[in-house]
Parts: sequence; C-alpha cells; structure tokens
Amino acid sequence: MSDLEPTALFNALSNGRRQHIIREVATGPKSVSDLSETRAREENDIPAGESVSGQQRKRVYVAIYQSHLDKLDQLEIVDWKGGAGNPVTAGANHEEALQALEFATSDAGESSRVNNLLGLFGGVRG
Repeated sequence: MSDLEPTALFNALSNGRRQHIIREVATGPKSVSDLSETRAREENDIPAGESVSGQQRKRVYVAIYQSHLDKLDQLEIVDWKGGAGNPVTAGANHEEALQALEFATSDAGESSRVNNLLGLFGGVRG
C-alpha cells in the first residue's frame, strides 16, 4: 500500500481524461500526442481508422498537457518529466490507482464496488 491519500486518489479518478491516461499507461509508455489522439477519438466517437480533427485533438492535448499530467505526476500515479517530447510512464502509485479505477468502473453492484474500494484502503471487506 502506498502513501496515496484516498481523497487524492478519488479526486484523480473523478475525471475521464485522467482515467484514460491511467488505463493507457498500463500498457506501456505513451507520448502526450498519443494520449491526446486516443482520448479525442473516444470523446468524439470516432472509429479507429478515421481521422480526428486538429481542433478535437488540440482541445484534449491542451487539457492533458496543462492540467491532468501534472496532477497525476504529483500523486506519482504516472511519471512524466514535463515537456511534450517526454513519455508518460506508470508511476509508483499507478497500480493502486488502476485497481481503484477498475473497481469503481466494474459491472459489479454498488455495494461490491464500495467494499472493494474499502478493501484497497484497509477497510472492512464484505
């Protein structure tokens, strides 16, 4: 278990773009451009093989670059040295965040999700 506070973790997971970054980085290092492209595709319901417009990509890129990556880096969920050319990789708290995200977005019932999240933080598990 890390030193990541539950409130900070829940805050990090409360945004779809941050959730996307956490999931994408689980498969290996990603560039800011790649993260922006795949998220813009999801947000605009664009199928694979079709192009994302420059405006769609830029809107996501700016938010990821200026806000979301810094927040996740500060919490050590991702490791990012800043700058568009630096890759985004899993940080020391990534696995904990990914597990919490998977529990929170699972198809399990609400009480099961709550129990799973409590278990992550040392609470009683049902």
